[in-house]
Amino acid sequence: MTVGAGPMPVDVVTASWQGYAVDEAEQGYYLALLERVFPAEDWTLRVHFLPFARTLYMLDRQRADIVLSVYRGDLGSGLYSEDWVEVETIDAAVGPGLAANWQGVASLKAKKVRAMKGYRYDSLTKIAMDYQEGSNLLDMLNQLNAGSIDAVLDYRVEIRRLSRQLKRPQAYVLIPDVLRAEVYFGFADNAKGRRLKAHFDLQHKALIASGERAALFDAWQQKLSQRLAVEQN
Repeated sequence: MTVGAGPMPVDVVTASWQGYAVDEAEQGYYLALLERVFPAEDWTLRVHFLPFARTLYMLDRQRADIVLSVYRGDLGSGLYSEDWVEVETIDAAVGPGLAANWQGVASLKAKKVRAMKGYRYDSLTKIAMDYQEGSNLLDMLNQLNAGSIDAVLDYRVEIRRLSRQLKRPQAYVLIPDVLRAEVYFGFADNAKGRRLKAHFDLQHKALIASGERAALFDAWQQKLSQRLAVEQN
């Protein structure tokens, strides 16, 4: 930073995920990690919560400096953090018939599988599915519950939250850890983005080596588990 210049503004775009980036309070593992790397005395993080597909668009058009939570291959124009920030698991809600004969992700071959727009879960497996994306997870779960599709890929936190809003009693079964993927932060492919990436990569490596990143992740996972326990009671 230049002495006397004041904190550098950094525009961050992200979707909202419980435990990782929470819209209402701007907290979660991703944001806590970002704040550790970019302390307030030197940087001003301006966080914008948008639909996931929109976050990719904003970074691609260089209307944002950093995007949170992307897979390699997600960015049309942008730079990935050198190291992943977490390895996430993607869960599946499947019909009872499919659940009874579940043999892992291979069971989704030729099945009607749905996911949220921009998530590109089909890129994480070579299994050939009838894969389509939409903009309303609850609608997909209702279609699954009615038997018109075979599976919905998303996070168990969101699936369980929306299960209370179904049009009819839940008939599908939640299968955990169907897919796994390394998650990165993305940076704009310009001079500012390259500077931010270089700083992030250096500080991030130090947090990994010291064990601070793992401790931070575990702390937020514990908070998420506690929150879900309260919501389910």
